[in-house]
Amino acid sequence: MLTQQILREIDSNPVVIFSRSRCHACKSAEQKFKKLGVNPVVFELDRGKPEEMMAVLTILGDLTGETALPRVFIGGVCVRGEVAVAGQLKDLAVSAVKKHMKGMVLREIDANNAVIFSKSSCPFSAQAKRDFRDAGVDPAVVELDLGERWIASELKAALIEMTGRKTVPFVFIGGNFIGNDEQTAMLSRRGELKSVVEGAAARKEALTRVRETVLHEIARHPWLMFSKSFCQVCAEAKQALENFGLEHTIFELDLGDPQLADDVEALLGDVAGTRSVPLLFCNGSFVAGGTDIAVLLSSDQFDNLLSIRSST
Repeated sequence: MLTQQILREIDSNPVVIFSRSRCHACKSAEQKFKKLGVNPVVFELDRGKPEEMMAVLTILGDLTGETALPRVFIGGVCVRGEVAVAGQLKDLAVSAVKKHMKGMVLREIDANNAVIFSKSSCPFSAQAKRDFRDAGVDPAVVELDLGERWIASELKAALIEMTGRKTVPFVFIGGNFIGNDEQTAMLSRRGELKSVVEGAAARKEALTRVRETVLHEIARHPWLMFSKSFCQVCAEAKQALENFGLEHTIFELDLGDPQLADDVEALLGDVAGTRSVPLLFCNGSFVAGGTDIAVLLSSDQFDNLLSIRSST
């Protein structure tokens, strides 16, 4: 449980320092980051019970091979003194912060049907919020000017990079950036704002069902291939599976609803890291995709794979 808590803190924050309150090197590491405009999350291990500190040090030793403090993690990776000496500290920290902040924005967008990234003092942001309220919609609102200034600055930088716009409000519906207060006002005047949000919610539910169905099918079939009926590589892969005498299931993505096929392909891209058919799965695990399948099926590696799969 403690190991999981430590890993969660390391993974969920761009910069984490495990330190002691009276350690000069620990304070120096913290100040280096603050000079870069980054506020690290700091855990001073001597503030708690001695047995808890020893337990954390043991876990850090298992994770990094060292127990000496400070232990510094940037973007989930433990870095050592030579990084700072090499002048890479700033680049690593800035990159980790940007990645973390973009992740925060994406999670907020994904978790809500409508999101407004706003500033509490901005009249244009206030108008966008009124438009949603008048339409009977309660959007998630993230006020960029409340909280720590450096976090707000990085969140806004992430939004600018994602949208190409530089001013608040940033309005997202159904995971898509629709614009600012002008676009929400236009939808409001047309009486379409609520229906657009409701449509986005329905679409999100449909995608959730697609994901559940596809993952269920991948898990329950010994051999499963996603294919397209006109694809020559797919045809060759199917024949190879037949020649091996493997019980397998084929899903032809180009037969049926085109929108559903696009949704399934997008999901497979996330699961397998590629959308290139054919995509072959075995007992719930991705094996290979695209032209890599032909290479695999014609090599000794596939015989080894078969022996491994048959023994599990």
